[in-house]
Amino acid sequence: PPKPMLVGKLRCMLHSDDPLRAYYDGLGLPTCRKANLLNPFQVRRHMEKRHRMEWQAIQEEKTRAKEENEDAFQRLVLEAVAGKRRTKENS
Repeated sequence: PPKPMLVGKLRCMLHSDDPLRAYYDGLGLPTCRKANLLNPFQVRRHMEKRHRMEWQAIQEEKTRAKEENEDAFQRLVLEAVAGKRRTKENS
């Protein structure tokens, strides 16, 4: 007997119901109606193949945000270390 066709329930990241849709609108990204992807791998592949430029823009934004977070964390660590040194010098 033929195997039943699998129908996924995951949506394209650019779908109008995506939780980050407002953010993507702010970036000027289009919407996509694809809503039957089987797994996260297929979502990524769909983005890479069907929305190459949009995928690249999203990845660049993620990289930029990660770098900003790492820079902020490093500043906090340096300020904490510098504060401890000042306290020891004043004692």
